[in-house]
Amino acid sequence: MEFPGVNQEQYDAMHALAGSMAAEATGFVAHIAGPTDGGWYIIEVWDSREDHQRFMQKVLAQMPPGGPQPKIEEFAVYSRQTKDQPVA
Repeated sequence: MEFPGVNQEQYDAMHALAGSMAAEATGFVAHIAGPTDGGWYIIEVWDSREDHQRFMQKVLAQMPPGGPQPKIEEFAVYSRQTKDQPVA
């Protein structure tokens, strides 16, 4: 997800709300975020597209009106590796 025009303070405010919700959401695996030129970038890993879509509907409904909207790019995961799971 790319959030054009979002700064660290805005990201921190969004993540304060969404981060705890994600930790409890079905299918959540990982969240990685950092600044880009002119915005903020977030990579999330979910067990399924459906899990992520349910989460996004819940989160976006709680965000203030007129808040930043992400540009979302999805791709199918071919393989996944973690420290605890070397081959997936």
